[in-house]
Amino acid sequence: MDIRPPYGVRELAAATELTAGYVSRLLDTLDGEALVQRAARGGVESVDIRGLIRRWADCPAPPPIGRFAMLWSSLLWLSATRSQT
Repeated sequence: MDIRPPYGVRELAAATELTAGYVSRLLDTLDGEALVQRAARGGVESVDIRGLIRRWADCPAPPPIGRFAMLWSSLLWLSATRSQT
């Protein structure tokens, strides 16, 4: 996966083995909560790392570990990688 933003919905879906529709809906939610910033075409341009971790920790019933967690981890990793370049 190209680690330069924007990170496409299909790229994230392929990397996490989630459906593109699910990833798109999740990113819509995260965008609505200002945890990710998206490009006009829907790709993720930046991630609020602290906010995303806080959101995960504040879940009443955290999502099960698995592909969903892989998406969150991917967003965090991609954001961290970008900040180091």
